[in-house]
Amino acid sequence: MASHLQYVKEVEEAFRKVGLDPQTAKASLPGSWSFSRGSITVMVTLNTSPSSTGEQRTITMSSRLMDMPTRKKSELYRRLLDLNHSFVGERFEIFDEAIYLTTARYLENITAEEIATMMTDLSETADFFDNKLIAEFRNA
Repeated sequence: MASHLQYVKEVEEAFRKVGLDPQTAKASLPGSWSFSRGSITVMVTLNTSPSSTGEQRTITMSSRLMDMPTRKKSELYRRLLDLNHSFVGERFEIFDEAIYLTTARYLENITAEEIATMMTDLSETADFFDNKLIAEFRNA
């Protein structure tokens, strides 16, 4: 398994591939970055996650899209589940009374190209859906 430093280098190279400066994007927590695209911000974080074979090193990207509405929650849940069915790598999640779009992958054998693709896919999808979901469910 590659070292944590190798993963940081891959993430930084991915930032350069999508035209962003990884040094400017560094967040306050080690192994984390953030960047904006359109109306959204994406957090990129290197993690350790439990798995059936023990702990695995992972990369997670997430974008907060909107607060949970006070009404029409069941309609929103249904809409998010329906949308999740159409995604390959992303998924909608609810955490701390907010809606997020998230993607994650194990780091083993990951390349900067794969990370750059994750960054592009998540940021484009999040920027597309945030305004649609807000318009449909804000003040609902």
